[in-house]
Parts: sequence; C-alpha cells; structure tokens
Amino acid sequence: MTNPIAPDLPAPGQMPVKPRAGVWRRLLKRPLALLGLFIVAIVLAGAILAPWLTGYDPNEQMFDGLTLEGSPLPPNAKFWLGTDLLGRDLLTRILFGARTSLIIGIVANGVPIRSAT
Repeated sequence: MTNPIAPDLPAPGQMPVKPRAGVWRRLLKRPLALLGLFIVAIVLAGAILAPWLTGYDPNEQMFDGLTLEGSPLPPNAKFWLGTDLLGRDLLTRILFGARTSLIIGIVANGVPIRSAT
C-alpha cells in the first residue's frame, strides 16, 4: 500500500532532450523563422557596429552630398542610400538611429526588471 512512485525515466535507449535543443530543432524546421532571425541579426549587428561600418558623422552636413543646384544625391557608390536635403548620408543616419532605438529598448526593458527585483 505504501509503494514509492517511480520517477519518470526515459525508455531504455532514449536520451532526454535538452529544452534548448528542441528550440533549435523547431527553428531549423521553419525557414521563414530562420529568415526573420537572420534579418534581426543583421539589423542588430548594423546598429551595434554603426560607427565602424560608416565613415560619416550622422549629423555632419557635407557639400559633396549635394548636387551643384543643392538637391540631394541619389544612391551611388559613395552614398549607398543617397543623401538628405542637407547632404547627410542616409545609411549612416539609419544605422545610428537603429543604435539609438536599441539603447532605448534596452533601457526601457531594464528599468522594470531592475525595479521588480
């Protein structure tokens, strides 16, 4: 009447699956999830490495980024996404903006977590 309950053990010949291994296995089965993960990783890498990926200051006005009439340049070899009305490189501004957004997101998530502990 007082028999101890045996713990749940895997069947002989089976190894227990680690929870993280299951996540990777499920991720590898979904190509769109991998594509999304790849895009997020590229954006994060661009935001973190922005000062080293671009050779320009995001707020510096450059006269070589404008035509002789003062209009912005279209995308070219020097400015991959073109320039704005003040001659600033758009790719540089986007990468530094992503960096700012990433910092704000980390701080916004860190404050509630820090106050909860």
